[in-house]
Amino acid sequence: MKYVQKKLMDRNVVCTRLICLELLTGAKDERMYDSLRERLSALAILEEDEAHWDIAYRLGYDLRRQGITVPTVDIAIASSAIRHGAALLHQDRHFDAIACHSQLKLEPFPK
Repeated sequence: MKYVQKKLMDRNVVCTRLICLELLTGAKDERMYDSLRERLSALAILEEDEAHWDIAYRLGYDLRRQGITVPTVDIAIASSAIRHGAALLHQDRHFDAIACHSQLKLEPFPK
């Protein structure tokens, strides 16, 4: 957790609306939801434009042709990182698979 706090203090973190959706959907109760919502609102948001969706469409197609099936929301999140040249901090094996077959840069979550 200290790692994430340092990134936040350095203002070296951005988010997407899809990531916000995934995090808020997982809130355990109203208090956690409100706290998380407030914290997420302080982050810069990477907006999804037409170029982002073009990357996502192609990436999804290419992955499927190689026999790699990952959730479409993960493709959309990865596409935002690719589009904006950001490294994706994650704890999801799907992003490892995407990165092996794309220009996605990863920053694995420290254990």
